Amino acid sequence: MAYITPETDIANMVVRWPETADVLHAHDFVKIQLLAGEQGTVGGAAAFYHDDLDSLLSDLNRVVETVEKYRAENPPQKKRWKDR
Repeated sequence: MAYITPETDIANMVVRWPETADVLHAHDFVKIQLLAGEQGTVGGAAAFYHDDLDSLLSDLNRVVETVEKYRAENPPQKKRWKDR
C-alpha cells in the first residue's frame, strides 16, 4: 500500500510521520519549511530539486510502512485514572 503519492502534502506528511523528514534530508531537501509552503507536494518538491520521484516515493513509503507496522503492533496504552 502506498501511503505517499506525488500529490501528498509535505506539511501534513511530516506532521503525521515525522520520520519522513529524515528521508527528505537524505535526498538533500534542506529547507522543509520552504518545501511545504512553496512546492507543497512531494511531486512538486522532487521536480524543484530535480530528484528522482520514484526513488523518493520508494524511500518515503518504506519509512512510513515501518512506522505504521510498529504503531499497529504497539498501540498506545491508556492510563487509568489512578495510575496518573
